[in-house]
Amino acid sequence: MAAVFLAQVRNSWPYPGFDTSQNHIVYSHCVGPTKVFGPKGEQNGYHIRTSHARVGAVVESLMPGGYMTTTIRTNVARRQMAIHQARSAGPLASEKGCRTKLIGEVRGDVGKLLTRWDYAWHRMTVYGDVKGPLAEFGRALGLEVADGPDAFDECDPVCPPRRLTSGLLGGRGRAGAYV
Repeated sequence: MAAVFLAQVRNSWPYPGFDTSQNHIVYSHCVGPTKVFGPKGEQNGYHIRTSHARVGAVVESLMPGGYMTTTIRTNVARRQMAIHQARSAGPLASEKGCRTKLIGEVRGDVGKLLTRWDYAWHRMTVYGDVKGPLAEFGRALGLEVADGPDAFDECDPVCPPRRLTSGLLGGRGRAGAYV
């Protein structure tokens, strides 16, 4: 059953940008799926573009807006799973950074999420309100599960938070991307 559930969790955007003035997070990845609702779902738009490094070609996925998304991060060493949710607001058109960018309206306070964004960048974001099943799965694995922007105050000493720099959202409010 776990394998079937995890097979449905298919879209990942690792690099975040934050806009605290609009309570937005931007999930970014070099490529993205063209069917965010699964292989039998409707195809979303896309562009074939050069990579952000201007080497080779990538798919810039135009993720649809108006849907709840669920984002998770696990830390096996600390036996923790952090979950947060955001309503998708559509793609961000920007030449900066990775090509596929999804804007999310965070459920909760994005400023708190930003200050607690610990133990590395990578998370998995999926379309759908799957917080309940993911939390149940994490508890079944013996993980401490926390949800929302207040998840886990302590930073992992192995991978401390990176400094915030300006720019990903092009000057709209307080924005940035980790470097």
